[in-house]
Amino acid sequence: LTISEASQKVSPTSPTALFSQQIDDPYFSLLPIARPELHQLGECFACAPPARPRRQPLKGVITFFGGAFLGASPDVFYSYFLDLLSKGGYLVVAVPNPITFDHVAAAANLHARATSALDLLQLYGLSSAGISAADVEGLPVYSVGHSNGALMQLLMGSLSTTSRDRLPEASVIIAFNNRPASFAVPYFEQVGPAVVQLAPAIEAFPLTGIALSVAEQALETLQRSSIPLPPGVVRNDLEPLSRFLEQIPPVLGQVRDGVSEFTPPPAETRKLIAASYAVSRNLLIKFSVDTLDETDQLEPILTGRMEEIGGSISTLLLEGTHATPLAPDVSWTVQGAYSPVDAIAQGVKSNALLDIRKLAQEVLAWLDDL
Repeated sequence: LTISEASQKVSPTSPTALFSQQIDDPYFSLLPIARPELHQLGECFACAPPARPRRQPLKGVITFFGGAFLGASPDVFYSYFLDLLSKGGYLVVAVPNPITFDHVAAAANLHARATSALDLLQLYGLSSAGISAADVEGLPVYSVGHSNGALMQLLMGSLSTTSRDRLPEASVIIAFNNRPASFAVPYFEQVGPAVVQLAPAIEAFPLTGIALSVAEQALETLQRSSIPLPPGVVRNDLEPLSRFLEQIPPVLGQVRDGVSEFTPPPAETRKLIAASYAVSRNLLIKFSVDTLDETDQLEPILTGRMEEIGGSISTLLLEGTHATPLAPDVSWTVQGAYSPVDAIAQGVKSNALLDIRKLAQEVLAWLDDL
């Protein structure tokens, strides 16, 4: 089964000296931290390099795939990481990754979304960011994925067998995760049977549909109104929140229908990768504190595959956790006199951003050396 066949089935703060550690980083050591501007590109979101007095040509295009659940709204949950990658001179295309138990269908859906976005770039460029079709013509396309998104990268690279499937020239696989559903979904073994038993009653209960409708209308009202929102919440973030919540009913529906494991299951996925994965240049990244990561299991599989196809694989261990690519740029405003609380808060923020900046730095350095 190829991607093409499967796709037919699916549709200024000034921190104290204690926290002043910086990265000697040529990409963004002098750049201010700011929320990036994202541009709609088909079903995806594009993050372009900042404008420069003398605009330099783009280095390439990066397609990005986020992890389970949060990957459905990469424009919110991964926005800072996308921004850092774009500041390295790349046009980043974030592909929403809604969760499902059918990994083959998910890979086909993601591939179709990414391909459509790349086609739009080649035809029209990204005028809202001042990028023309000529600016992207002939650029290499790379892929970056995190957690479940990394698994999707590998499946796309294993299910694609025709030239029209257009594989990336290289892939960065971050914190790969391919655990069974009983591990990947918290309390799945306990919740699954309960969902099966209760689903008919829940669906038949009149207030269920009313509650879903009210929730949708409430989000729409908040988006259009001037009602004050909680600190740190941006009105434009409400639509991605809705996109995030929309994943839950279909997943519960699959459980109700008796689905108890991902398709294909992890063991079959590993066999598929070992036999068919076709992206020849790969960087595996794992973090120092990450109980979800399965890079150590993936590395020998990809090593054997690269020997067969004449490809290459590198592995990198970085400081951080499984959530490091999700680290947000949280604004901290000093209220009145600068206090120890401000110093601690800014220090925590600085350390969190240190890991994600280092991650972006290493990804960019590897891509630049290709």
